[in-house]
Amino acid sequence: MLKGVDVYSGDKVIDWGKVRSAGNDFAFIKASQGTTIHDARHEINIQGAQAAGLLVGSYHFFMPTSDAANQAKFFLSCVGDLTGQLIPIIDAEKRGGMTVEAYSASVQAWLDVVEETIGRKPGIYVNGDYAENQMTPTFGEHPLWLAAWNTLPPSGNVGGWTGWTWWQNDAYATVPGMPNINGVDTDRYDGTIAQLRTHVIGSVTPQTTPVRVVDHGTNAVIETLQMVPSGDHIADQGKLYVKR
Repeated sequence: MLKGVDVYSGDKVIDWGKVRSAGNDFAFIKASQGTTIHDARHEINIQGAQAAGLLVGSYHFFMPTSDAANQAKFFLSCVGDLTGQLIPIIDAEKRGGMTVEAYSASVQAWLDVVEETIGRKPGIYVNGDYAENQMTPTFGEHPLWLAAWNTLPPSGNVGGWTGWTWWQNDAYATVPGMPNINGVDTDRYDGTIAQLRTHVIGSVTPQTTPVRVVDHGTNAVIETLQMVPSGDHIADQGKLYVKR
């Protein structure tokens, strides 16, 4: 399980090299809020995190009182070209006085504008209550970033999702390189770095090759795998891997 953080200007000046050295592989960085707030440290955090070797993505704090399409356009104006970054996220944690249906339609309108622009489905950040009670169960095709401040990862269905893609596991952590002591949001990704890269805009899913796993002693085929080639062959003690 990969480690990451999510940050905004309130986390102050971050030493991204130390964040990376502490074992973090990715970061989500606040870009905007509503139609008027462009996070003061968005660009410098993006640049610093990328320079340190982290995969980065931008998120927008959604305001129910503002037009959703205009919020999406404002977000896109703040982030510029997102090629090479993780898919953007809408932070949906304020329904205000809207009905569940109206709020969900507004969130969907933001998602639609951004998806049309970047050609990928954005993700959604919510907690369990919002996923199950404050939104319609219609967002399952959008990757879920679930806020659940627990020591054990959430399991099972939540709202319209069959599982989470990212998990915000803490909001009161201390991370080397970040001066916001006992106040850092930390996250997890349940997969490999190669799998995380499939969420990068402009990335190409690695082409796999069918590979037969043959027992070295009997030459019997144990199984056939779809593997990403990393050389002419892969050897593992008593097994012989042969491309089909």
